[in-house]
Amino acid sequence: MCALLVTQVSSQSANAGTNPQSATVTIATTVLDDCSVVGAVGPSGWRLNFGTYQLGASAAANFSTVLYCTKGTIVSSVTLNNGLHYLAATRNMYDAASHALPYKIYTGDCASRTTEWIGANSPSAFASTTSTSVRTAMGGSACGTIDVGSNAPAGTYSDTVTLTVNFT
Repeated sequence: MCALLVTQVSSQSANAGTNPQSATVTIATTVLDDCSVVGAVGPSGWRLNFGTYQLGASAAANFSTVLYCTKGTIVSSVTLNNGLHYLAATRNMYDAASHALPYKIYTGDCASRTTEWIGANSPSAFASTTSTSVRTAMGGSACGTIDVGSNAPAGTYSDTVTLTVNFT
């Protein structure tokens, strides 16, 4: 999300013929409510990486979701869509041959995961939070999981999920 800054400069003319000349200049700008999403991989976004998954064990990975917003911005919610490969009420990663590997994302860290992060479910770290400074991070931990015994052939799997920040 981008902020639009409007800058205005105006001045008054001084009278000719006297030395030195002076004038007043008005400088103004408008700062808009804005937020930037960052995460474990820096300002380019956040990433959930399960590493290597083995059939006989579940996989769980913590990751952070962090926002920086202009001072006074109120974040009402942070939502996730279902990803590119949502099927049968489940998020899936796909390999190049379109084999599916199901996974889940939770609103808390892996030790305390209880609420799956889908649709309007926002992590409590973001619910009705007001930014106190553009330099103060808002957010918390999230968790991704792959269940034990997920039936998928060997390969490299991925999905893309869109995170949306709603703010005023």
